[in-house]
This record gives sequence, structure tokens and C-alpha cells, in this order.
Amino acid sequence: MRLGILTRDEPVFSLQVYRQNLTREFAALGIEIISIPVDDPRFIESDVVWDPGLISARFPHPKLRQCHKPVVVTVHGLAAHTLSVREYFPDPVEAIIGQTFHQQVAAEWQWFSEKVSRVIAVSRYGADEVSSIFGLPQEKVVAIYHGIDHDVFNVQGEKKTAERPYILQIAQFAPKKNLDRVLDAYAQLPESGRPDLVVVLPNYEGADPEIKGVRIIREGLTQEELACWYRGALGFIFPSIHETFGMPVLEAMACGCPVISADVTAIPELAGDATILINPRSVEEITSGIQRLVKDRALQRRLREKGLERAHLFTWEKTAREHLDVFESVQ
Repeated sequence: MRLGILTRDEPVFSLQVYRQNLTREFAALGIEIISIPVDDPRFIESDVVWDPGLISARFPHPKLRQCHKPVVVTVHGLAAHTLSVREYFPDPVEAIIGQTFHQQVAAEWQWFSEKVSRVIAVSRYGADEVSSIFGLPQEKVVAIYHGIDHDVFNVQGEKKTAERPYILQIAQFAPKKNLDRVLDAYAQLPESGRPDLVVVLPNYEGADPEIKGVRIIREGLTQEELACWYRGALGFIFPSIHETFGMPVLEAMACGCPVISADVTAIPELAGDATILINPRSVEEITSGIQRLVKDRALQRRLREKGLERAHLFTWEKTAREHLDVFESVQ
């Protein structure tokens, strides 16, 4: 099979990880990769054309209207179409511009829904979201989970050493990541005996919160550095309001780190019974979840064991084989 991949200089790190890992696994499966630059796309040499990087704020490529090959796309999330303006846009001006733009995105999907052969979503929640928002028939949308890199995210590597125990949060700076509620919940914990809160928040430009024990890391970290932080943490908290997948949950599990996660959108699909599930809109539940994890060592051990077992179900090899099944089905 000759697979044409629309190739962007992808600014979204998670989409880079997705494309790079699958491209490697496709080569191992004997798929011939043809890179198609988005600024001058040519489809003639491909058996199937795949766009691996559609998100809320990105149009389907207009040149795909003229593509006479089967077209498959991956949609990574539609939070902008699902969440309220306040929960998605951090700035009121962005909200006005963003709403108009997303209306245009929805309009573009009207023609694309007829053109596309299959849409890959990254969870069952994501598949339902795509189908309902863009009116695609469910048989056109396939849910395929991401894998994780077990060579990087595992229990064997170096741990981050810190003066005090810490709870870890890793996120982009966006309202849906729920940092404000995490800080409020942490502040409600008694100062005596509470662990520190370390927040990895690349490119965050705000002031440090005036809460004792909170540390914000503003620089981007490599995957190897993140794995060190996971391994050294007392627990990892991921209370996002909206996730179509939630890769950090699995990365933390694979590193033996107990997880507190939201009970909404796609996260329960990944978590199973291997995390403490909390209502992400409830500061009280977030506080309670942290308290339970900090105080209960038996719970910590149980979550580590269940998390490791759960994380091993997600591999890029499995993900690639399921993608290949989709590509072959549309030829």
C-alpha cells in the first residue's frame, strides 16, 4: 500500500508524537509512505490519502475536493464546538474571533462529510462527538486509541528527586485544563502535611500563585524529563473538563504514578478502574481526591498496580495495525 500523508510543520506537540510514532510503525508493517506537503498537495501516487491532524480550529484541506483517491482523516478533538465559550477561550477577544472561525469550520465539513471515506477518532467519546457535531453517519467514524512509548514511559528509569513529596499536574495553559480549580482545591488542604504541587505549564506567562507549596515549571520538557517527574511524584492529577484522549493519564500510569482524573468525556475510557475519578467542576471533589491519595498508602499501591496493567494495553504497534485495517477497508 502507498499511503499519502498530508504533512504539516505541526505546531501541536501531541500531533507530532502521533504522526511520528505511527509513521515509524507503518514502515515496519510494509506500508510505503508518501509525504504530501500541505502547501502543494499532489495525490496521484497514493492509494489512500490520510490527513492525521484535524482539530477544532482546522479546516479539512480544500484541495481534498479534487482528490480522486480514498480519503481518511484523524480528528483529535472538537472541544471548541463542545465547550462553552468561557471554558474554551481564555480571552474575550479570542472568543469573538474563535466563534466566527469555528462556524466556518463547521460549514467546511458539510462538503467534506460527503468526500471523506473514513474518519478516525481517538476514542469512543471522540467518535460520538464527530458524528453528532458534523452529522457524519456512525459507520464512517472509527475509534482507535493512541499508543504510548513504553521505551520512555516505564518504571525503570530515573526518578525526579525533590526535597518534599509532590503532586504533579502537566497541562497546556487553557481553561479546559482546569488549573484554577486545582489551585483552589490545593489551597483547601491543611498546610501541615500536604505535599507540594508541581505544575508543568509550558509558555505560561501569568504570575506565580501566592499559595505555599506551588511550583510552576514554564519551560517545555522532553518526554524523558516528563517521565522522570512522573516516576518521582506521589500522584498525578488530570482533572480536565474536556479530553478526547488524555495521553498524560497513560504516561503517568506507565511510570507507576497513581492518578486522579476527571470522570467526564474520554478519560474514563482510558482510566477504567485504575484512577481516582472526580468531578472536574467540583473543587471539593478535587480536594477530596488528593486527600484520599495522600493519606491511603494501600490505595497508592493499588492504583500503581492497576495503572501499570492498564497502560500496557496501549501500544503504537496495536494502533498502527488498526489504522492499516481502516486504510485497507477503503481501497
